Amino acid sequence: MAWLLNFILLYMVTGNQFLIWFCFICCTSIHLYSNYRAVKCLKLRTFNRTRFHLAIQQWFKQQFNDIQYSMLMSNNIDNINKIPKYLLMNQSFPHVIWVNESEPIIYKTDQPIIIMGCSLYKLPIEGQKLLPNLIQLCEKYNYILYCPNWEAVQQGNSIIPLTMYIVLFSESKPLDQLKAMLHVELIAFIVKYPFKTTLPHKVLEEIIKAKNYYEFLQSTLNLVNQLWNPFINSLQSNHDWNMDSFQFAADIWRLHRNE
Repeated sequence: MAWLLNFILLYMVTGNQFLIWFCFICCTSIHLYSNYRAVKCLKLRTFNRTRFHLAIQQWFKQQFNDIQYSMLMSNNIDNINKIPKYLLMNQSFPHVIWVNESEPIIYKTDQPIIIMGCSLYKLPIEGQKLLPNLIQLCEKYNYILYCPNWEAVQQGNSIIPLTMYIVLFSESKPLDQLKAMLHVELIAFIVKYPFKTTLPHKVLEEIIKAKNYYEFLQSTLNLVNQLWNPFINSLQSNHDWNMDSFQFAADIWRLHRNE
């Protein structure tokens, strides 16, 4: 049937430039749209960097909007040192369908540049100088995060591009990579939204007052640790997401503890 239609169509368009280009544009448009819809219909359950960025940024918005509203209602914004646990437990994680529908195909999201699994030699010189202290601070988390733009983050300045280096230990598991990505996205969220409109001042006070990168990293780790268990519980309550593996495009280099 297709063979017969091809011959009929060939006979119709021969010598007719307008009809040739009209058929070409119509068929190409239908083909591209069909492929676009086919991709958009996929429901991918495994996190890659873009899907995780979209999902976790939405989760942060839900969390911190509730926190801000609760503090406003209690007139106690500047006196709280920790995020209330009852607020952290109340938000569900964005659904697979919403994230897949939100994932762009043509354009890129505003996610930071992440160099995951980088070697020590790929770190900026400033980061390499801090390595002994950073290893001591981060070894129990099985990753080291270095953000060369940390002072701009601290001041709430817009950074383009925001770059993050993640060194993974040899014992690093998929959940360690997930925590590193949570850490990255938390810093990206702090950059994207003004401090006073998202979190109580006291929660961010350590980050704002950090005098060096070691203190900055320690303060952001403290905030990540507050969010980690509620984040995992929220993620596990949404049974559609795959928690066994992730597609974060990590390089194969790993840091051995005896190096």
